[in-house]
Amino acid sequence: MFNNIRLIAIGYPDGRILIHLITEGKRVMSPHTHNFIETYDGLVGFGMDRTTDENTLKYYLQKFSDDTLLDVIIGRLSDEQLSTLFDTISHLLKKHLSEPEYHRLFLKEDRQSE
Repeated sequence: MFNNIRLIAIGYPDGRILIHLITEGKRVMSPHTHNFIETYDGLVGFGMDRTTDENTLKYYLQKFSDDTLLDVIIGRLSDEQLSTLFDTISHLLKKHLSEPEYHRLFLKEDRQSE
């Protein structure tokens, strides 16, 4: 089941780690990026205008997806909250991404080599 799997991890001086999972010569996971949160210096607030709302949501989602924060908050969510959050994210992915986009952008699969 897990034949020919390689994990490549590259550490950077700033603490970032780039990880590639390769199976049978195909990369199946690309690095996730959270660059917006590191460079955004605009207003963080909701309800002002569409651009600020979009930037604020990106800011919040990237902050929310921090591993340390998730380690704390996930265990504190009720079963209903876990289900609601999972269902909401799944619904948005299904509604707004094509199947190829879902595999490339969310699953980080390199399907071009198939």
